[in-house]
Formats: sequence, C-alpha cells, structure tokens
Amino acid sequence: TQCYVYSTANWNTPYIFDATDTVALILVSATHFLVMAAQAGSGITIYAYDGRAVSRPRYAGMRPEFLSADTVSLAPDVVAVLDTTTRNVVRCFDVATGKPCPFAETVEHKTDVVAIGLNQSDAASAHCDRQLMLIDANHELHLYRVARTEPPGGTTASSSVMSATHPHNRPGGAPTTGPAAFAGFKLQAQVDTAAWNATREMLCAVADGRLIVWTYPQIAWVDRDLLPKTVIVKDATDLGKLSTVVSFDKASKIVVRRADGALVTAVISPYPALLFDFAAKARWDESLRLCRFVEDDACWAMLAATAINAQNLDVAEIALAALKLIDKLEYVLYIKRIPSREGRNAEIAAYKRCIDEAERILLHAQPPLLYRAIKLNIRLFRWDRALDLAVKHRSHVDTVLAYRSRYLEQFKQGAGETDDRFRQVAASVAWDWAQVKAKKELEKREEAQRAGVAYDPKKKPPREWGSALGGGADDQKLDDDAAGADAKSHK
Repeated sequence: TQCYVYSTANWNTPYIFDATDTVALILVSATHFLVMAAQAGSGITIYAYDGRAVSRPRYAGMRPEFLSADTVSLAPDVVAVLDTTTRNVVRCFDVATGKPCPFAETVEHKTDVVAIGLNQSDAASAHCDRQLMLIDANHELHLYRVARTEPPGGTTASSSVMSATHPHNRPGGAPTTGPAAFAGFKLQAQVDTAAWNATREMLCAVADGRLIVWTYPQIAWVDRDLLPKTVIVKDATDLGKLSTVVSFDKASKIVVRRADGALVTAVISPYPALLFDFAAKARWDESLRLCRFVEDDACWAMLAATAINAQNLDVAEIALAALKLIDKLEYVLYIKRIPSREGRNAEIAAYKRCIDEAERILLHAQPPLLYRAIKLNIRLFRWDRALDLAVKHRSHVDTVLAYRSRYLEQFKQGAGETDDRFRQVAASVAWDWAQVKAKKELEKREEAQRAGVAYDPKKKPPREWGSALGGGADDQKLDDDAAGADAKSHK
C-alpha cells in the first residue's frame, strides 16, 4: 500500500511512502499523522508530514484489528489507545518516542469505555493541559488530564508536573492499586456523541436532546465553580438518537450526522473562540475589550479562568469583579500582595485545589518557605501534616501548637486535646503567642527582603479566603482571636 501526503500549498508533488500492510485508519493532528494497519501483528505508526516514520507505539496484547476511530486518538504530543483486552483502560504514548507518557501512562476508568478523544489545542501556548475525554458504557462524559503544562511564571522542577501516582491526583485522594491516572471529572450524563474543536480548547456533545458546548473545559482544573457559567446549551431534539458529531472545525460551526444519514449544522456564538485566541496569544487588552463589548458572564468566567491559568492576576481581578464574585476577588488580591514568586505560585495552586502541589512549591523554594507551608495546612485543618512539617524541619512547632490550641477553644467550645500525638508534643514544647507572632513577622519580613519589596505588616489575608478555596479554617479569625488572647494575658 502506498500513502500520499499532499501539501495544501502544492497539490502537484506529494510525499509518497510505502505502508507495510493495508491501512485501516488515518488520523491527523497539527504536527503528525497516524496510520493503523488492521492485520494481526501490525499496529500503529506515527509519521511526520514529510513521510518520515517517527514512532510506533506498542503495548503487550495490542490488537489493532479491534481498534477504530472511536478508540484511537492523536494529539500533537500524545496518542491515546483504548486497551481492548480490558475495555476500561486507555494507554497514552508520547508521539516523539512511542513510549508510555511519563505523566500518565494509563487512564483507568471505572466502567467500559466506548469512545475517546484528545484535545487538539497547542497546550503550551494556550496554557492548557493535554486532556482526554471519554464516553463510557453508561453514556457518561468524563474528562481526564494526561499531561500538565508548566505555567508561564514557572514553579519548580518537581512541582511543574504532578505525578500520576500521587494520592492527591486520584478521586477522593485514596490510594489505588493497578494503573494510576489523574483524577477524572464527570462533565455530563446521557451523552450520545462528543468531539473536541479542531484547534481550540472547546468541547461539544449531544446529550439528552440538547447540544452542549463547553467553551473552556480546562476550567474544571482551575475553578469548577465557574464551569456552569461557561457552558452553552441549545435544543437539539431534531437530531434524534444515535447522532454523531462529524466536525467541529470552525469557531462556531458544528456538523452532526443524524441516524438517517442527514447532516445538520449548528452554530454557536463566535465570541468564546475569539476570546480563546486572544488569551492563547497573551493579548489581554483585546480580551478585556471583547468581554466588555459582549457583556456576557460566560465570557467573563472564561477570561477569569484563562487568566488564572496563565497567572495573570490583574486580568483575573477585573474578570472576577465583573462577575461579582467577591470571595474569589478578595483571594486574588491577597495573592497579588504576596512578595515572593513561589508564594504566589503556591497560592494559585491552592486556588486550583492542588494543595499538595502548593505545599511542594513552598518547600522547594530557595530557601524553603516553611512557615507558609505549615500555615497552608493549618488553614485547611490538616493538623497532622502541619505538625509533621514542623517536627521534621525542627521549626514552628510552637506555632502549630498555638494555632491548634486556639482552634480547639474556638471550634470545639473549649474541649481539650484528643490527639495523643499533639498531647505528647505539647508536653515537651512550650509556646507563647508573643513569640509565635514575632517569628511569623520575621519570616514574612525576610521573604519580602529576598523579593526586594517593602514589608507591610498591616496587610493580612482576606476573611473570605476559605470560601474561595472551597472551605478551610478562617485564618484571619484565628489570628484575631490570638491577638485578643495575647492582650487579655497582658491585662
């Protein structure tokens, strides 16, 4: 079999190469294309557009004769293949090497998988993760991350990519056995068909007689509270059952084939695609002007998520203010006041509910921001982890005990300590609020000096920060109570 590769700029001289077996499937992406032979013993080959074979992804027990366009997906950097022996495991391979992805070798779903698809946007320029959508046997649409993109400001070498085996990246944070994957997110139920946009971070699906378009699915990993605001829903009862999305190539045009073979075209607003293009090119001024012109909460929510993902807090502040989300706005303002880059990156990770990643960023800073890491765990009631850090680094043990005591007095109505470990440590370590406050001020002052900014002790975290993170201890309330207790002891 011969394969011809034509350039749209020149249809006269194609690249020609020989395929070993009869070709059963061809998939294309922006940089490579995939050729699959259905014969037993053959498999998948990734080619560059000059006809050069790049890689040949393989795994034990691979049966290409049982694969189809619904169970194989190609992105510019990742190829995903459904394991037909188990039907609930999707294997991800690096396009350049053909080896399993270092980020997530496998995605293990709870039920059998019917169809898969990888987003096609340029993950690096659009500040998006490489995402895998799948439809399972229950007709539920789920979203998984198979690779992470480092933010433009950078984090650290160990925190820019989360390990697929880390407990925080699995649903519920519980350890699992067998193949590990990033935590999945259920987008929709009763889904008949779904498809990614050819170039942008947009996903469409036909579900329960409706055409649903997620204008920025990446928002599921940034701020899920904003996700409902970015969804476009249109009536699609005329599509009937067993319809299939044929193409979602243009900014606002979706072509669906009905069960009887008829093609139906649906059109959505072009503004989300235009906004995505502006954000991908860091044209934030044009993005703001577009949102102010449209005056739509969906565009503001999308802009807020893309700005936070790109760590542009000034634009995120304007977008959240337009949405009147005061708690999130106050937290973004608090992040902007943090002097160190690592501290800001950690708080942004905490905003995305990646608490373990935030802690790693703080601990891998030079020098480590130990107080911020301990205080982060205190604010989230992770007392055991806060004490572990303090004991391991032999610092701020009295800080943990002081805030633990104040927490018990405030939230447990004066109940005594019930944790044996805290009792043991408290018996050997004495604490005083004046010393705790002095150590805290010293840590913050040194952090500000290293960042080359002036330290203002009057600037404190917002009271609404716990709501922005989805729960947690009221850090400012604990500090206020501590100050009151200190003043009372002086009296």
